[in-house]
This record gives sequence, structure tokens and C-alpha cells, in this order.
Amino acid sequence: DVMKNITGTYIDKNYYMFDYFNEVVDDLGKITGIDFSKRFMTLNEIKKIIAQTKK
Repeated sequence: DVMKNITGTYIDKNYYMFDYFNEVVDDLGKITGIDFSKRFMTLNEIKKIIAQTKK
């Protein structure tokens, strides 16, 4: 299941690394408006994405 592979690994000081990306993930991002190609994100960026998906 592709969704299970989209996970962030805590790096340091609220930075997370996302290391799984493929064509299906890219398509999912286009549909949802989430840029899954961004390899590093802060906790605040992640929280903003989660908040946007709940609208």
C-alpha cells in the first residue's frame, strides 16, 4: 500500500525527512494539492498540510 510508505522520519530540531516518492505518490499529491516531492519539512509545515486536508 503506497499510503503506508509516505512517512516522515524525525531528523533534528523539528525537521522531518520524507524519503519515499514514486509516480503514484506524485499523482496523489496533484489530486490533494500536497507537494510530496518536498524531501524535508518542518513540523509546522506538516501541521499546516494536515489542517488543509481537514477543510
